[in-house]
Amino acid sequence: MANDIEIIDAHFHQWDPSNTPHVFAPLRKLFGWNPRLYHWICNRVTPKHIAESMGSMKYIVDPYLPKDFQQDINGHNVKAAVFSPYSWKVKSDVDLADEARFVEKLFAQKPSSVKVELGAIMGNSRLENTDELQAMIDNYRSASPRFVGVRDMIDWHDDPKVASYARKKGISKDKDWLKGFEIVEKNNLLFDAFVFHEQLEEMNTLAQKFPDTRMILSHMGTPMGAMGPFADYGNTQRDRDLIINQWKAGMATLAQNKNVVVKLTGLFIPKLGWGFHNRTAPATLNEIVDKLKPLVDFTIEQFGAERCMFGSHFTPDKVSISYQLMYDAYKEMVKHRPIEQQKMLFADNARRVYKIKY
Repeated sequence: MANDIEIIDAHFHQWDPSNTPHVFAPLRKLFGWNPRLYHWICNRVTPKHIAESMGSMKYIVDPYLPKDFQQDINGHNVKAAVFSPYSWKVKSDVDLADEARFVEKLFAQKPSSVKVELGAIMGNSRLENTDELQAMIDNYRSASPRFVGVRDMIDWHDDPKVASYARKKGISKDKDWLKGFEIVEKNNLLFDAFVFHEQLEEMNTLAQKFPDTRMILSHMGTPMGAMGPFADYGNTQRDRDLIINQWKAGMATLAQNKNVVVKLTGLFIPKLGWGFHNRTAPATLNEIVDKLKPLVDFTIEQFGAERCMFGSHFTPDKVSISYQLMYDAYKEMVKHRPIEQQKMLFADNARRVYKIKY
């Protein structure tokens, strides 16, 4: 494999339930002295639909820090990574910026064995909370010179078996939320969106409404059930073909908006239906490439290599695949492309979009 090609990972997480307001911090404080008991309790209290959407909570409930990420990425030439927020619980939105301070401190104090750099920071947000939004943005800017944009969870699914993180259905159409987006636009920030494949038209509407804001579609539009059964999706080949066709139609429409770029990330979350987390034998390179390459090829063809970028979504995707195999698969899927395009997909686009100096 071409393990020397430079990588900027467009999507990774860091957390520490022991020392931050992580969703599992209270349980970590009470039961962290006994890892087996702590894991058992975390699994018991996690709602079933969330646990099944994650595949397993084992990579969520323990700290994931720079040294852990460095250990995962060894074997690939990862220069920097883009931080995405996760499960930071606060009373005031202004305090969401403390997560950026936490990550900045982690990398400022990283051990010498950690070679990867913190490339950029995306902040968390709840755009409908317009009274606090500008103060929150200002706080993020004071917390980190790497702060470049915000993420809001607009994913919603009517099926209760599927974990949704949006505060309500169709939140991107809410008038207060849209007022908040205007503040994001005035601050010249990036906007990161996670939607299910049925919501790609919703994303298209948003992109058309704010053509001057650079939007980043996370996880390649999440064609749920495209790889196999998940919840009530993808149970037959006919079901999977219908899902992929619906996803293709949505992606083709969204690609017409030149302000939208796509992160080829989250491609191994259980919602896609891989089922790798339930297998005793690990996935093989050929198995992954055969099933995923047509979707990756379609995305790159629609958006162009200049508007796509690879990322890991670690550590959540670790439930399905190792970092080494993930990036081996990425490289295999695009090895037929000119080296200039490969450099775009693995590093150059992320460096440009996120304004990374490394």
